[in-house]
Amino acid sequence: MFRHFVFCLIFCCFLIGGVFSAYAEDKEQQTLSNIVNVETTITAVSAADLEIADERVSKSTTWTLNFLSGTALEQRKANLIIELCREVGADVLVDPQFTYSKRMLGGGKLTVSGYPATYKNFRTMTDKQVDAFITSPEYNTGKVVFINK
Repeated sequence: MFRHFVFCLIFCCFLIGGVFSAYAEDKEQQTLSNIVNVETTITAVSAADLEIADERVSKSTTWTLNFLSGTALEQRKANLIIELCREVGADVLVDPQFTYSKRMLGGGKLTVSGYPATYKNFRTMTDKQVDAFITSPEYNTGKVVFINK
């Protein structure tokens, strides 16, 4: 009876270890497959105006502890911004502010608020406009954002 119990215990340990190692290998392959070397060639430069709403919007999410597929807090933040932008029809969220509270047993609540903004008036810039823009004082102030959309 005791030998049978010990044998079952050892078998369960090997089984659980195999499941976790397979899960870790799967996660590693997913991570490695996302790494791609890409060469970028700029063929045309576009400019757009950013229209920012006057009022802040917010969205919250909650979750419970999940041992097998835990999501990092930074990924939860990015997902929450994407969901909020989809809900309000925005391209980006300007000045995102987060509040996070951790719950017992590993769960949590995350809230994001910010100003929804959309890009308007897309236009192609000439070489002269690009050169003038790069040499202008606004170029290094942080007000200019290059986005590949």
